[in-house]
Amino acid sequence: MRRRRSSDPQAEIALRILAGLAGALVALTLTAIFLTQTAWFRSELRQRMIAELEEATGGRVEIENLDFDWRTLTASVRNLTIHGTEPGSEAPLFRADSIR
Repeated sequence: MRRRRSSDPQAEIALRILAGLAGALVALTLTAIFLTQTAWFRSELRQRMIAELEEATGGRVEIENLDFDWRTLTASVRNLTIHGTEPGSEAPLFRADSIR
């Protein structure tokens, strides 16, 4: 059977534009999900967190490990240390084994 063509060309154009936008949105979503699971993304996120914490505290920040869960958009940090002006022989300004 032959498919009947729409008698309204504007409606057909609008439908094609909507289908194209929906396809682009799906592609963008899949790309974002893929990127958030890469080592590159985790490294960039870790460096950004360190820079922001150093800017906010004025101290030196160490993060041993950072995990990101794209499904819940949450980050988990292990062994976060913030050094202030304390001498090396003293305990750091702040230390946490785990933060989520």
